[in-house]
Amino acid sequence: MTDTAVKQRRPTYAVNVTAAAAALGLLAFAADFVHGVAGHVMDALTSSGFAWGLAAVLAGRYADTTRRAVTGATGLLFLATVLYYVLILLVSRRWSGATLADGSSANMAGLRSVAVMTAVSSPGFDGELVSWFLGVR
Repeated sequence: MTDTAVKQRRPTYAVNVTAAAAALGLLAFAADFVHGVAGHVMDALTSSGFAWGLAAVLAGRYADTTRRAVTGATGLLFLATVLYYVLILLVSRRWSGATLADGSSANMAGLRSVAVMTAVSSPGFDGELVSWFLGVR
């Protein structure tokens, strides 16, 4: 027998952050469907700003470098948010069904409104994204 250690493969930091983002987004989505005391507890654990902030802090804490900490924490919040709203859009369809005054569906208009406000409120806003979303060039 030798004293040679076998190097074990560990998941990379990006895989861990992505898995945490998926778990956070899925749990926050699932908490929307639980009612009563259990629903309140799940909301507190998965849908509160404290829970999401804690997830970002932990993602940053376990990074090797400062740059990786910032990108990991930001990426976790971004991916969890995108997953949560994609699930709302495709699975629960809670945003569908509204109609505009002319009788057309309000789904795309509502999503465009959310996208425009996200672009406007993002750092480094220069007006390019809004004109792209609105189709004005």
